[in-house]
Amino acid sequence: MKSSIVVAVADPALHPEVMHIAAATGRSIVDATAVATLRSAAPRADAVLLDREMASELGMALEQPRVFFVAGDPGPVDWQLALRCGATDGFVVPAQAPDLLRVLGQRPREQHSSALAIGVVGAVGGCGTSVFASALAQELGAGAVLIDADPFSGGLDLLLGAEECLGARWNDLSLEHGPVDGDDLLQALPEAQGVRVLTVARGRGTVASVSASAVAAAVESVRGQPTVVDLPRHLLEAQDVVQKLGALVVLVPAELRAVAAVVAELTALRAAGCGASIVCVVRHRGWSGLDEAEVATLGGVEVAAAIPTVAGLAKSIELRGMVRVPRSLRQAARLVREAVSSQ
Repeated sequence: MKSSIVVAVADPALHPEVMHIAAATGRSIVDATAVATLRSAAPRADAVLLDREMASELGMALEQPRVFFVAGDPGPVDWQLALRCGATDGFVVPAQAPDLLRVLGQRPREQHSSALAIGVVGAVGGCGTSVFASALAQELGAGAVLIDADPFSGGLDLLLGAEECLGARWNDLSLEHGPVDGDDLLQALPEAQGVRVLTVARGRGTVASVSASAVAAAVESVRGQPTVVDLPRHLLEAQDVVQKLGALVVLVPAELRAVAAVVAELTALRAAGCGASIVCVVRHRGWSGLDEAEVATLGGVEVAAAIPTVAGLAKSIELRGMVRVPRSLRQAARLVREAVSSQ
């Protein structure tokens, strides 16, 4: 966890006030008297405090999510300059010293080493996309977020055996206008098997508002948490979401028509400027006409893992949900995580 606070305050009257506030947090302080020091220390710090003079000299946004602009009494805060340097809030000191101290005391959400947004999509219908997305989210560990991007989904909470868990569903949220506070969203979501789940509600007459823009806003809101998005098949209709992803996992049944379908879709995605790294998981179901090497060659994709038919899985999910991930699914999810992390 980052533990330092960078104080970049050139105003001689304001500097001791801000140093006193920073010291009250109990964290170490970097007194950045030069812009070079500020730029070097900011990415590794817990927070940055800077005033008008330092912000003017900096002339750019810092690579740091917690930048706070400070101004001396009686103010006001130069909001235009504050926004230009990437500040998320501004305070007049010492009048608002208690407010600034309270904000500094709020530790940022812990960043996970696997904090990547990964989309999972099937080359064709019925190949187990939702099941694998759920397994992958659990593989990413506690704190992972699983987002259902299909408005006509039966509900990932139902798949996980957590339909009775309290929490917000898509129907309770309004994300059409952009991201919301990530901590608030995470606390509102139901938790199943250690994973926060954003999915649809069920019921006669219930219509979920799950547009591409809303899903993209959800992904942006929880950025910093490992996230898995269960995507609809027609990815070109979800470009807003795909642009937010760091990786795309495509489930391809080991069958000729499925490989032909994935070739067409990935060609269109690349032509549309998809920047996400793409890996493939081969899904064996019933009789398979191809092996992994043939899928990789014919589809022009990297095969990260293969999933055999798991005896009894469909019945187990139907009766009590996927409360336990089968070993073959766990292994495939681990291989995908490793493949994505290495890219």
